[in-house]
Amino acid sequence: MTFAYRALLRAHVGMGVAYRARLTVWILSSLFPLMMMAVWLSVVDEVGPTAGWRISDFVSYYAGGAVLFHTTTSFLTWAWDADLRSGDMSFKLLKPIDPFHQYLTQEVGLRVVVLVFLLPTLVVLTLLLPDLTYQLTPIEWFAAITAALTGFFLNVLMAMAFATIGFWTTQAGNLYSLWWGLGAFLSGWIAPLSLLPDVVADVAVVMPFRSSMGFPLEILLGRLTGAEIATGFAVTGIWIGGFALLYRLGWRMGLRRYQAVGG
Repeated sequence: MTFAYRALLRAHVGMGVAYRARLTVWILSSLFPLMMMAVWLSVVDEVGPTAGWRISDFVSYYAGGAVLFHTTTSFLTWAWDADLRSGDMSFKLLKPIDPFHQYLTQEVGLRVVVLVFLLPTLVVLTLLLPDLTYQLTPIEWFAAITAALTGFFLNVLMAMAFATIGFWTTQAGNLYSLWWGLGAFLSGWIAPLSLLPDVVADVAVVMPFRSSMGFPLEILLGRLTGAEIATGFAVTGIWIGGFALLYRLGWRMGLRRYQAVGG
């Protein structure tokens, strides 16, 4: 299994480098968080700090958000749907490793390529912009990185659970788009959750979307207590278990249907 993972990762890293145009477009889409940062900076410039958020807080939040968007977001629902339509899923089933691992290494390989471009940029910006600071202890850095990794894994499982709907309908991608549209608001991508109405923020804390965006960002900015961090990881773990179960059920039931149709 270890050898297979290495081979798959090398292949998918190579694919990420080969499709440089697509990679460039994807990275440019990180301009959206930076546009939101500009909006909030204008607000702070006009009325002063908002709910305790200063200019440096918004700069640090959205700079980190731009990186997290490209490292934790998963688009596997659409990749899976395309494979079902083209018949490429059949070729994946013929390989000696479960398609789940093939898709997972595809996502990891692309993230490796993206991080090669993004991390040096973030380091340079940190050195050049005095407002961009992350003053954390080693334990807090570990917690933030772990939160990002677990958030990424949750997004992969969530995307693949929705992807199994494709065994029954061609609308899997559209359904996931609706789900993620809700998630964009509740994840903290558009605005920090503490700036939203209390009822919305309370709902967001127990939903899966915050795990990959707002949660690690709030740790990075030192805005969570130890108990709140533990609660965040607990919520992430519960959703990982739930979507893993949904994926396995959808996969087993859908695979029987896929075999029946293919035969």
